[in-house]
Amino acid sequence: MDAATVRRLELSYDAIRPRAHDLAESVYERLARQLPQLQSMCPDDANTRRQRVMSMLTLILTNASTPGCFVHPYQSLLDADGLDWEIQEQHGTIARILVEAMAATAGNMWTRQLTSDWTQAMAYVGQTPEVFYG
Repeated sequence: MDAATVRRLELSYDAIRPRAHDLAESVYERLARQLPQLQSMCPDDANTRRQRVMSMLTLILTNASTPGCFVHPYQSLLDADGLDWEIQEQHGTIARILVEAMAATAGNMWTRQLTSDWTQAMAYVGQTPEVFYG
């Protein structure tokens, strides 16, 4: 990814980080509405939800900003038994949910360019939404 895109990702991440709890709640509410079949895999605890969403964003940002140094976003966050083919089939929907939740949480600072940047970053690193579950 080019340096300008990475910088926009970093700035938007820094802007959203103080509202991590709100972001996590928005993500999981949207998941419940749009993908109810995955609810049994979602953590109930608000702190766990916040940690998983922010871990996912951190790893996506790390992967986008450090070419050749790929860190799998769910490497240490899930047991192998927690992976499910149903999740694999929903990558695009979960990526969209995450970006929509980020936009809603960020409010007026969010732009179409940030939507494009984060969508590109998730595709670039092979976005792995399993981090939300476990």
